[in-house]
Amino acid sequence: MIVHSPQSTVHGQTEGRGSGGEGRTKHGLRSRFTFHVSRFTLPRSYAPTLGRSHGFTLIEIALSLAVIAFALVAIIGVLPTGMQVQRDNREETIVNQDAAVWLDAIRNGQQGLDDLTNYVDAIQIDTSAYRVPNPYYGGPLGNPIRAWTSIYSYTNSFITGNPPLPVAPPYPLINGYRIVGLLSTPKYVPQTSGSPTEQSSLLYSNHVVAFVRAMSGGASDKAPQTSSDVLDLSFRYRMVVELNTNTVCYDPYAAATNSARHVTGILQTNLHDLRLIFRWPLLANGDTGNGRMVLRSMVGGWLYKPVQGAPYDNASQFGAWSDTLYFMQPRNYRQ
Repeated sequence: MIVHSPQSTVHGQTEGRGSGGEGRTKHGLRSRFTFHVSRFTLPRSYAPTLGRSHGFTLIEIALSLAVIAFALVAIIGVLPTGMQVQRDNREETIVNQDAAVWLDAIRNGQQGLDDLTNYVDAIQIDTSAYRVPNPYYGGPLGNPIRAWTSIYSYTNSFITGNPPLPVAPPYPLINGYRIVGLLSTPKYVPQTSGSPTEQSSLLYSNHVVAFVRAMSGGASDKAPQTSSDVLDLSFRYRMVVELNTNTVCYDPYAAATNSARHVTGILQTNLHDLRLIFRWPLLANGDTGNGRMVLRSMVGGWLYKPVQGAPYDNASQFGAWSDTLYFMQPRNYRQ
C-alpha cells in the first residue's frame, strides 16, 4: 500500500521520483513529496485455496433427502391419529358437560328447562307388556304379550304400527316439562289398578331413548341457529335413561315381621337407581360411533306422577295412554 503525505501543494506534474527526494514540476517549480510505502499481507487463513475447496456430493444429497423423507412419513402418519385423539377428547368433554345437566334435571324433577327443546330432536320409548307370576295366577315370565314404540318430536307424536297411530292426545315436545317428564319414565311399571285378576299381573318394561344435539361446545350450531346445513353438521349423541326402583325385595307371604316389611316397602318407594348411558357420535343412519359413557346415581325421594289414571288404558291401540309423565321429588317421601 502506498500512502502519499504531501508536504506542500503545487499544481503541475513532477519530474523524477524518489522515496523522499525533490522533484521538478513542468513549469520548473520545485515541490517536495514524501512517499511512505508499507507492505500489506493477508493472513494465511485468508489465502486463496484454489483446488482445495469441497462441496456436497450427489450421494450425500440423496442420503439427506432420504432422511427427510422418512421423517415426513412418520409425521404424516402420526398426524391423523393426533387429530382423532383431539376430536375424541373434545366429544367426551362435551358429553361430560351435558351429562351433568341431564343428571341434575332428572334427579331433581326440574320442570322449567324449556331450553331443552332446542337440543332434543326426539324421544323414543319402547314398551313391552309381560305377564308375571303372582299368588293368584302362576306361570313364568315369558315373551311379551304385546309391544309398541312411542316416538315424540317437537312437531309430532305417534305410536309405531301399520299404520302409525297418533298418541291421544298429541304430545309434541314443546317445553322442558314434557321432556323431563318423559325421560323420567320408570324402566318397570307394574299394573296396579283393579282387583287381583289377570290384568293386575302385568308388568310394563320401558326402554327410554333420547336423541340429543349437544348443548355444550361451539356456539355456531346453538339456538337461535336455524340453518339446516349448520345443524346437520352439529355433534349429536344418543342417551338411554334407566330409572329403576330399589331392588330390595321381600316375600309378602313369607314369615316376616311387619316392621321389616314396612322398611322394605319404604326403600322400594323412595330409593331409585338412575343410570344414563351415552353413545356418540350419532350418525345420519341412526347408528352410533365408538364413544360410550355410563353415569349412575342413587336418587332418594318419591317418583311423582302428576296425571293420575291407568298409564296403559287401551290395549287395542297398542297401549296408547294419556299424557302420563313422571317426576322425581327428592324432598318428598312416602311411607
